[in-house]
Amino acid sequence: RQGINAEYGAFRGEDFFSQIFEQFGGGFQQEDKPSDIQVSASISFKDAVLGCERQIEYKATCSCSTCSGSGAKPGTKATTCNTCRGSGMQSKDSGFFSISSPCRACSGSGKIISSPCTSCSGKGVKRENKKVTISIPAGVDNGDSVRVPNHGNAGKKGRTGHLFVKLSVASDDLFKRDGNDLIVEVPVPLSVAVLGGTINIPTLDGMTDLKLNGGIESGEKRILRGKGVRSHREQLGNLIVILRPVIPKLNSEAERQLFQQLTKDDSNQPAIKQFVDKAKSWSKK
Repeated sequence: RQGINAEYGAFRGEDFFSQIFEQFGGGFQQEDKPSDIQVSASISFKDAVLGCERQIEYKATCSCSTCSGSGAKPGTKATTCNTCRGSGMQSKDSGFFSISSPCRACSGSGKIISSPCTSCSGKGVKRENKKVTISIPAGVDNGDSVRVPNHGNAGKKGRTGHLFVKLSVASDDLFKRDGNDLIVEVPVPLSVAVLGGTINIPTLDGMTDLKLNGGIESGEKRILRGKGVRSHREQLGNLIVILRPVIPKLNSEAERQLFQQLTKDDSNQPAIKQFVDKAKSWSKK
């Protein structure tokens, strides 16, 4: 099943003017207005960097199917409010000013429902369990939100808010992420670290070969351009490979003697000799 395309988006703030109306008493009923919904979803690291489809279950205010959102019992109709004459607003003079506020008789709807729908109690909307399958784009990160248009709470006038899905991305045992770059630590056999050779490394596209020259030190990095995360803005990161030469365990006396013979001149290595000279010089100060 193809998922609904999700978009990046910000949450809407509460309308400034509706706050003012509420301060003057009454105000529109909350069910009359569409509103956004925020839910959370947990996804794996792999799903976040490669993209996935996910079914989201949530509760939403939906238009009542019994009365088609009118709030009136089937077979009846709402009548025009006599108090506000259908405008939904009342004016009150206060000195030099005239203050308008939602009509208390009809709660700002402009209509009076004499025979309310029994399914929604005249509200025209009711709470329902919803399911939607969405397509989460590749490159999302922890804390990102994706926007699913027109899947939020419905209002009585047919408009619907949006659904926002906030993502919680699990950590990964293999890769770490820095923006669009991926970081992976790879063990290197001692023979390859010393003499050079080819090792097999993981990428988002599968395993690939990496050729190394001899003389590898722990912590050295190799950068594979364009092998990182492709963001929703089509920016492509790199794969940073951190090399970790592995010191083998010697299981026999013969192996120990052979290794000692091979490494008997290690103390004369330039890096070791330079460090020892610096340490001795510092101690004499």
